[in-house]
Amino acid sequence: MLMDYPEALKFTHSLEKFGIRLGLERMLSLLKVLGDPQESLPAVHVAGTNGKGSVCAFLEAAFRAEGRKTGLYTSPYVTSFMERIRICNQNADGEEFARAASVVRETAEREGIALTEFEFITACAFLLFRRSEVDRLVLETGLGGRLDATNVLKSPLASVITSVSLDHTQILGNTLAAIAGEKAGIIKSGCPVFLSGGNPREVRDTVTEAAARLGSPLTICPEPSRVEVSLSGTSFSLPDGTRHEISLIGRHQAENAATAVTVLRSLGVGENAVAEGLRTAVNPARFEVISKEPAVILDGGHNLGCAEALRSALESIFGNRKLTFIIGMMKDKDVEGCLSVLSPLFSEVFAVTPQNPRSMPACEMAELVRGFGARSHVSEVGEKVIEDALSTGAPVVVCGSLYLAGDIRPLLIRRFQRN
Repeated sequence: MLMDYPEALKFTHSLEKFGIRLGLERMLSLLKVLGDPQESLPAVHVAGTNGKGSVCAFLEAAFRAEGRKTGLYTSPYVTSFMERIRICNQNADGEEFARAASVVRETAEREGIALTEFEFITACAFLLFRRSEVDRLVLETGLGGRLDATNVLKSPLASVITSVSLDHTQILGNTLAAIAGEKAGIIKSGCPVFLSGGNPREVRDTVTEAAARLGSPLTICPEPSRVEVSLSGTSFSLPDGTRHEISLIGRHQAENAATAVTVLRSLGVGENAVAEGLRTAVNPARFEVISKEPAVILDGGHNLGCAEALRSALESIFGNRKLTFIIGMMKDKDVEGCLSVLSPLFSEVFAVTPQNPRSMPACEMAELVRGFGARSHVSEVGEKVIEDALSTGAPVVVCGSLYLAGDIRPLLIRRFQRN
């Protein structure tokens, strides 16, 4: 049965009931029947706790600047489902997705393969990328790496591991070494692997051991220096003396860009294309400046490492100035840890409940905020909370979850376009 886009989207989301089931057997069985579309795609595979989305954005933009036909697979999305599958910087066509979804659904049902939602989307993406004949695919893992549905490539152009920190500990392990071991599962025998330079020693040691075991040449990417951050972007230097400018904001983005530069150079991408990619790459809801005057920043980071990066970026721009926050988070995240990191910047906090069953209720969030000595308000996601936050006169930071970002970003864009 050929589904149209709304039907395909409804069916895709219906698979969410199967939850997260890590493992590669289902994907490998399905893809074999589909003709192993992933094997025709020259790909860079990217894993990590934080920064992998930004590194993917830099890589894709540089490949495109080089004249390549690019595919980009990321998750989750912010406002539109098809953001997850992009071809030459454009969301894949919804009806094309529906056709691929129809093929994947029919094949899986015929073969008796019960796919999770993420596995289903990943298989559809591989079909779309093969059909579009992309010659550079940038592929972001969903969760972990070793058993992630994207980890079906036999010989990627490169495997990249970005910043590793504690997140999804109930699934990936509760130590940095354990989590790094899961991320290192994307390393393939004899294929080059790159590790972001700012990682702790236990992460380096784990990845180094995994690469050596597989005979895969490992590059530890250099860390940036002379980092300068403003609301217009970030500039930094590398040890070879080159100076680079990026549109993304924060020292952590300079570290992500340094990783991307190292990978791109190793793959023979020219310096002009590298510079163009760094300068033009965008990653919505990652310290996204919605407005400069008044200052309004949207960030979808949702773990301790993200909170630390957000605070560092805010302090680079605003110094010790107190800021107004709109915060909504998932209750299964380290909410208190994130609030503790950000609390020195709190002037007022508007607590909201993102539209997700896992969300922490705004009243609970507000109570936790008060425990850090800040004024807090229980609010709802909507135009009113935006106006209330702006009325404080302080710069406004909206943060805590990509689900919140998806809820509020269209309202923010419309508000500031209107004005």
